[in-house]
This record gives sequence, structure tokens and C-alpha cells, in this order.
Amino acid sequence: MRPSPVASPLRVRLPRLAALLPTLLLLGAPNLPSLQANGPTSAIVVEPAAGPGPVIGIPAGAFSTRVLLDTTEVIQGWSYGICNDPSIVEPVAETNGSTTNTVNNGGPPAFIQTSLDPDGVTSGVVIDLLGANTLPPGSGYELQLVDYEFAASLPTPAVGDPDLTFTVGFCDTLGTPPVATVVVVGGASLIPSQLGFEIVIPAPAECEFDCVGGVDSVSLSWSDCNPGGPADYFMIFRDGVLIALVDDGSLAFEDTGLGAGVFHYELLAVSFPDPSGVPSILQGSCDAQVVPVTVVGVTPAVGPYQGGTLLIVTGTGFVAAPDTTVLIGGLEALDVTIVNDRTITCFSPGVDSVGEVDVVVSNGAGSETLASGFLYGFIRGQASSDQSLDIGDAIFILDYLFGGGPTPFCLDAADANDSAAIDIGDPIFLLNYLFTGGAPPPPPFAEPGLDLTADPYGCGIPAP
Repeated sequence: MRPSPVASPLRVRLPRLAALLPTLLLLGAPNLPSLQANGPTSAIVVEPAAGPGPVIGIPAGAFSTRVLLDTTEVIQGWSYGICNDPSIVEPVAETNGSTTNTVNNGGPPAFIQTSLDPDGVTSGVVIDLLGANTLPPGSGYELQLVDYEFAASLPTPAVGDPDLTFTVGFCDTLGTPPVATVVVVGGASLIPSQLGFEIVIPAPAECEFDCVGGVDSVSLSWSDCNPGGPADYFMIFRDGVLIALVDDGSLAFEDTGLGAGVFHYELLAVSFPDPSGVPSILQGSCDAQVVPVTVVGVTPAVGPYQGGTLLIVTGTGFVAAPDTTVLIGGLEALDVTIVNDRTITCFSPGVDSVGEVDVVVSNGAGSETLASGFLYGFIRGQASSDQSLDIGDAIFILDYLFGGGPTPFCLDAADANDSAAIDIGDPIFLLNYLFTGGAPPPPPFAEPGLDLTADPYGCGIPAP
């Protein structure tokens, strides 16, 4: 299993190699000729420290390289530049290779200068200023180790597109004046053969990936993500930024602490069928909306205490979870229908009193209370509590007063003329309104509401 990407070392920066190296090389070659291509009898290679082959581009990942030299000549010194695309990768640290550390009679070179910049590395070495110590013919000489770090955001080919490739290799364009890639043999600067390596950003295959938005988080889950074998790790990106690397075998992740909005997620499932080869990658993407559960209003805002009022509750986050419920005054609303994420329809339950009550919408993603969001009221004259005003209400009051009938549940409603007394005048008042064109009952009428006048009555309150 290939280890997961880790943070790269801290950046170090050494002075730039300028025009000093050719001057120093003159000490070992009084008649230094101009730069020429007399070979190549030497080969210089920069390759990943893990071995030859491409490096897979992973956002914010890091990798190490080594610079190697093979030669059939006796080498007095060398210089080179290694270029990279700074939008993809940058060198962040370097150290001498094992050969460089011991090339001068068991110690480091008499002169060595290295420079790191976003677009590359330069290095110049003179083994011995007097020319007494040199590097004999041989192969696999390790000149330098360079650590690189990928950019936090990399271009990603679409599913089915070709892989993207970028080269890290030797160049003669870095520095002022530019540093040439040469080896020095007998005072002459020879151009070695040169070999770099590629960075590959593979085009991913599709991976099943699901996102479910909540009130302040998004639940991510995936399956069937086995690119050429069980994935070694999963990389999760939100809006192009790496937010998690999952390498414990989990197939889910909770992205928490989010504000309201729509978020785009991408999943990369990475596996290494061959630990030394190119990994296999699958990709999945999805979008999720984080909508906090809110209750904005209830329409209508007033209904009779008997219940049965069709209500429209507006807000947000109603489909964030499948278990949304509505409470009106602490009682479950009836026939709740989740129309969409912002609308619920339901019927008010009956209650045993009048007044303002809270409206609460809850689900597995959250809960919100609209304080005093609904008012239970009564309609004056509806003494029988059957939610209609007719001759039956007058008879109900007469039966209560003179026939031993039941006490009206809402005595305030039985006080039809709002005289602060329930007596024979109330049924007569109703009959006049119903049949002789008399005045209608005082408020609350014909819509439910509260009694705004002082009297000893209420709804659900025993008679005084």
C-alpha cells in the first residue's frame, strides 16, 4: 500500500548561483574552452526518489527526487538547472546527495551553491579548487535530493478525457546569467545526456458518491469505489479545496460547521495495484445544499380552538431529513404534507383553551421554534362548539340555562351579546341575528379571535 500524501518540509532558500562557477572552474583549467557538445560521455538524471517512473499529481501532496550522474570521464565539477511548472509543483527543500557529501576526499566540495525558486532548482559544484580531488568514472552517483510540493489546487481532467502530463527536467534557462547543465572534464564543459520525469494527473473514472445536505453539515457516502483493487485512500474536495483524506477504510464522511449555501464535492478513490507503478483513480462528484431549519410564518395566523384549520407553514430545511414533524402548541399537527424544502401544509389540532402558541418544525437535521406563531381563538355565538353558527347554538344556550344541559366549553362564545353575562338575552340575540336582520355578534366574529372586553368567561374554563 502506498502511503498517503503528507505535508512537505519547510521551504529553504539558498543564494542563487550566478557567474561565479565558471570563474572557479578556471582554477583547474587555465585554457577553458567555450561550451561544447563533445559527448555525451556522461548522463545526468532527475527521478523520483521512489524510483523511475511518473509521479501522480495529488493536490497539496509532496514527493522527493534525486539527481544521479553516470560518467565515463573524470569529473571536476558540474552545474545544472531543473525546471518545473510552478502552477503544478514547486521545489521546497534540498540536501546534498551522498556522493556530493563525500566527493572531496571524503568531505563536501570546495564550492557548492544551490538556489530554489518556484520555477526550479539550480546547483553548481567545484570539487576541489586546486584540482587534486575529482570524481572518477562510475554510475549512480547521487548529487542532490530535492523535495517538491504540489499546489493545493490542480487541474483535473474530466471523466473520459486524456491524462494531463507535465515535465520536470533539466534546462538552461534558470538564473541570471542562466545556469548551464554541464559536467567539467579536463577544464572543458561538456553537455551530458539529460533525463527528467513526468507528473501525471490521471483522468478519473466515475465513482458512486452521494451528498445529503443538513442544516449545518453535509453527509458524504460512497461505494463501488474499487479502482483496480481496494482503495488505499480517498480524497475529498469541497469547491476545489482538499478537506479530508480518508485512509482508515471508512466509506462516509461528515463535513460539519457549514453555513447556508450550495457546495460542490469531489471524491478521488486512489489505489496502487503495483506499489511502484501508476495508481488507479476513480472520481465521483455531487452537490449538496445546506439549509438551516427555519420557520418564517404560518398562514393563516389565527384559527378556532376546535382545530381543523388548513395551515401553510413556510421556512427552510423541511426536506433536510425525512422525519419532519410540526407541533402546534405542543400538539402534533394533522395530515402534515412536506410540499418542498420551504413549504409544509397541515391541519391544526383541537385544543382546550385559546391564546397564542408556539409552532415548532423538527427533523433529524435540526429544529426551529416560531414563538407565538399561531393564535387559537373562538367565534362569538358558537356555543355548541361545532364550528357553525345556527339555531342550534341558541337552543344549546337555552338548554344550558333552563334545561340542565351541558356547560358550553367556551363560555365566552355563549355570551353572544358580549354583555359579560350569559342569560336569556344571548339566545334571543342570536335568533334576532339569524332570522330578523338583527345585529351580528360583537367581535370576535365572524373570524376567530380573542375577547377584548373584560368578563369572567373564557374557553375551557369552568363557569364562575
